[in-house]
Amino acid sequence: MSTLYEQLQPFAESLDEDDYSVTFGAFEQVTRVRMRTTALYRPLITALIVLPAPCLGTPLCDLGLSRVSPDLRKNIVVLTSLVAECPVCSAQHCRMGKFGGPTKNPLRLTGGDGMKIGERLTLNAVVNATKLPACRGERARENIVKNYGEKGLQAIALICGFEAFTNTYSELLCVAIDEDVAVQGKTELAQTGWTISPKRVMNLKIGLSKNNHPRYVNLMRFASSISRHFGDFPSKRVLIHDWLKSNFGFLPRYFKELHLFPAKRAICFSLNMALFSTKDVHISFKDKLILSVVSYLVIPNNYLASHFAYVAEKNGVETSEILEAFGSAKTMNVADPPTDFRSLALFLTVKIARRDPDHYALTPRLLEASENNHLKTLELTYLLAILAMLQRYSAMYDDGSGLESELRDFASSKYLHQLGLSTVDHVANTNVSNSTMVTNAASTIKATIWGGGKQF
Repeated sequence: MSTLYEQLQPFAESLDEDDYSVTFGAFEQVTRVRMRTTALYRPLITALIVLPAPCLGTPLCDLGLSRVSPDLRKNIVVLTSLVAECPVCSAQHCRMGKFGGPTKNPLRLTGGDGMKIGERLTLNAVVNATKLPACRGERARENIVKNYGEKGLQAIALICGFEAFTNTYSELLCVAIDEDVAVQGKTELAQTGWTISPKRVMNLKIGLSKNNHPRYVNLMRFASSISRHFGDFPSKRVLIHDWLKSNFGFLPRYFKELHLFPAKRAICFSLNMALFSTKDVHISFKDKLILSVVSYLVIPNNYLASHFAYVAEKNGVETSEILEAFGSAKTMNVADPPTDFRSLALFLTVKIARRDPDHYALTPRLLEASENNHLKTLELTYLLAILAMLQRYSAMYDDGSGLESELRDFASSKYLHQLGLSTVDHVANTNVSNSTMVTNAASTIKATIWGGGKQF
């Protein structure tokens, strides 16, 4: 069966070539990935426009004004993608330098070769925050803050969160990769376990965009157009907080304490398009809330599961509806998957939430189940990518202090009790002994890290 990426190509051919080239020419030159399929669904491509710069620390990181250096950023991006087993993202970022340009500096994913202790501690934390369930220990968080400060921790968490977003939609669609990127990935990621299906390696012929401007010219034009995509979405911190309170019913700590306002606005805006907006909607709000709660129950991320359960209760979703969805997903069989879109979406959510490879057998069935509604299919893909972003960001950033004060009564409520969330620790990471947080600083041998099987 053809991949979802291949199935969407006929729809992508309908895009206006001139408009597409001007808008995404530079983006393709930087990522080495064809963006046509993502451009079909406006919220998805809009998120890919507004999220990268603030989440990847541009321009402060590129100008040397951030505690996170460009080389450390590249190492984090590649490492978290390797652990998440996303071949496209891990390979294409091997060349990641300043301002989207290439770099000659080699990857440093092991503890030897003079790597600073702060970098070793950070990369080990990245591995454990990316694993499912996440198991980044509190000592690891303290060490990152000690070496990079609170803002540095947030910057690192944002990098991980954004990569979770791109990892998820790339793997759900089975996005293709350019031949030269695959060759570089095979070379630079040798002994990490990196692999990619030959079917996903193509000659994408990405060079100059149709306007024949160099990459940096298109990139500047692209960057200057970002602000217009936000429309009338709140542009001040206090208004963003008001928006959060209005939609969540409280102020989530991971948003409240996020000091980097451009990232806060971009993430909230992207979340709004995925869940709360009434524009470009083909999946009901109730179904999206159920999918969100189920996703975090499966991982498990009890902190986010409780948050989205609170939103679900606030919007009239019964626990019986969540439990019925959760239970039915457990009885579904990949060999005989459901054919209706709602059930298939639920089954896929359960599989991708834990990065179960069975999801590769389910996504090619989405378009047919949606009755050839490519927008509905991409809307689901976008929602699952946003949920993954919050998962990995919270796993890296969460301080383990539990639910917010506004939710203290809800913590002991019948609603959470019925979902099995009333007596658990409301944290993003599973309880782990700090003794498991090992940094193999003396090793000069690259460990196999594809899937996070080993630490370095």
